[in-house]
Amino acid sequence: MVRKMYKVVVNGQEFPSVAAMCRHFNIVRSYWDSLIKKGVPNDEALKLCLSNTKTSRKKQVVIRGMEFDSIGAAAAYFDLNATSVYTKMCRKKYTAEEAIESLTRSSSVGAIHLKKKN
Repeated sequence: MVRKMYKVVVNGQEFPSVAAMCRHFNIVRSYWDSLIKKGVPNDEALKLCLSNTKTSRKKQVVIRGMEFDSIGAAAAYFDLNATSVYTKMCRKKYTAEEAIESLTRSSSVGAIHLKKKN
């Protein structure tokens, strides 16, 4: 679906598009859109988006005692495709650590990193 680009002003700051504003504040576009559809003013919608912990695009994870800024960063460290990790998490209801460990057992490259920590 192609969305119409329009300028948006939030907290006195103008952005060329809603997507640019969402990237700047690291918020989820769909949550922003749902608030705007409900008639919430831009500044109030931003406060709600920033206060909602579920809107963060990145989730810090700890794998084998190592902290990563996101699941994607952890997947990259273990030479895994992030999509494969997310697929395991969704289909098998694994945690990020379980998904990465499961995938590294079947991957000789990722397994090297796991052996280092033992």
